[in-house]
Amino acid sequence: AIPELVAGAGHVVPMRDPTAIASALEELSDPATRRHWSELARERIRDGWTLDASAREIVAFHDRLSD
Repeated sequence: AIPELVAGAGHVVPMRDPTAIASALEELSDPATRRHWSELARERIRDGWTLDASAREIVAFHDRLSD
């Protein structure tokens, strides 16, 4: 799910909520925030996303759909 993918390296905003979208975009205007979120995202990819782990997740998702 998207919130788990973002997990501290950004914001998930409600659909059709211009105030929330504006707030998130305003936060993104800060270079330090963008840099911090980028570093978090890179660490997450480096430390937790392997081909084997991704394949296991896809198989588990498929199995749930097949049940």
